[in-house]
Amino acid sequence: MAEGIGTGNPFSSGGHRWTWGDREGRAKEFVVPGVAGAGRMILTVGPRTGLVEGILKGTGATRALADSGLDTLEGAIQALAESGAASAWEDDQGHTGASLVVVGYAPQGPRQYAPVAGTWNAWQPYRTSVRELDGAL
Repeated sequence: MAEGIGTGNPFSSGGHRWTWGDREGRAKEFVVPGVAGAGRMILTVGPRTGLVEGILKGTGATRALADSGLDTLEGAIQALAESGAASAWEDDQGHTGASLVVVGYAPQGPRQYAPVAGTWNAWQPYRTSVRELDGAL
């Protein structure tokens, strides 16, 4: 599988980075009479949260078409968040899993535009929250 969520990569238009938080889990601590210190046993390992941060890029013959391209990318990410469906995933470091949910999408600042050699480019910095449900060590 190539980097992305499900069968696509809505983040592929521009530079981005995945970062992960710690896994949630439950552990039990115990002491043994006559032995100094305490032991710890991990009972369950749960989900973890993550962020995908970067810049979406749209290109078109006009500024409106470049804007439309960005709207399409943002719509795809927002649709994943609204569906709440878990999908297979692969991050930018090649880590994979079978169950990732997109929690939310938030633009970070205003869109930026530039005409380049007869076309228009549009950029949108963003932050997308994800939750990985696999629960593996």
